[in-house]
Amino acid sequence: LRAATIPPRRSFAAALRIPSAPPPGARAAFLVILRSPPILRRRCTGRNPRRDAHMGHATPPAAQPPELRLLTATPHPALHAHAVQYLQFCCELPAGAALCNRVGAVPGPTVALLWSGEVQVLDVGGRDVAVGRLVLSGPLPRWRDHRYAGAVRAFFVQLTATGAALLDAACAGLADSAPALTDVAGAGLGPRVHSWADEVMHARDFAERTAATDRFLLARLARLRRPAPDVAAAAAAHIARAHGCCRISALGAELGVSERTLRRRFYQQAGLSLKRFARIVRFRQAHALLTRTPGATWADAVARLGYVDQAHLIHEFQEFAGQPPSRLDPAARALDSVLQT
Repeated sequence: LRAATIPPRRSFAAALRIPSAPPPGARAAFLVILRSPPILRRRCTGRNPRRDAHMGHATPPAAQPPELRLLTATPHPALHAHAVQYLQFCCELPAGAALCNRVGAVPGPTVALLWSGEVQVLDVGGRDVAVGRLVLSGPLPRWRDHRYAGAVRAFFVQLTATGAALLDAACAGLADSAPALTDVAGAGLGPRVHSWADEVMHARDFAERTAATDRFLLARLARLRRPAPDVAAAAAAHIARAHGCCRISALGAELGVSERTLRRRFYQQAGLSLKRFARIVRFRQAHALLTRTPGATWADAVARLGYVDQAHLIHEFQEFAGQPPSRLDPAARALDSVLQT
């Protein structure tokens, strides 16, 4: 201890003007005085942020900002293969104020309806992403920054990787983009889409919005026509059950198709390659583990989710979340924290 933290006794004696050979009792008292109060406080409370970050402990979840309200709901059970969850986002900000949130990579598309307030979306390079009032946001291969202003009211339908088929839309080429829903949905769906959007906007509460969305999607499900077997949906479900830890080369044989056919059909419906989809699913599982499980460490995520080591985990978070796990701030990622896979 003395070699690591205490300079030679002559330096202390010269600086503090104490005898070069103090009595043993004085030396013991002197060593106690050198301990800083912050260290003593951290030892008493058991909390040491620098140590926790170094050892890979997750940051405790922070409360949502007072001006932000998030509500989530599970879709009708018959929609489980197509819709993951419904989400309502409400934000009250005074004039001139803004709220910034970072959203990590998302493996599936999302229908987003905004009827109040302003949202600015910036990609990894800081460039504006054009976002309308009613869009089908494709899967996000990397993170984005969202900036909200005014009285924001938005409703989201988070779909599975192949869930856009409910709207007769294919996700090929939609990754990292957000076209108008009426531009990519099937022919003749425009009036039904606008009718659903009107119901959601004029609903009295979140329960009415989710009920209207269930009715709309169940009606679409009854008219859905897809080739059988749907190997793309089966592959996505298999990867989700494995938390992204599976061999893509063996997946085609398990599903009874060639690897080339599987890759082609999966990209056509999901808009991502199989490998990148699996990486994002695994990142989402690690993100949920570290932000929602008290006491979870990086070592837990590495062991449970098949990362090579902690450096591999950090690299994936840098690419998909824009930050290492030690710097994740739930208060600055409120929307990101409730997304599911």
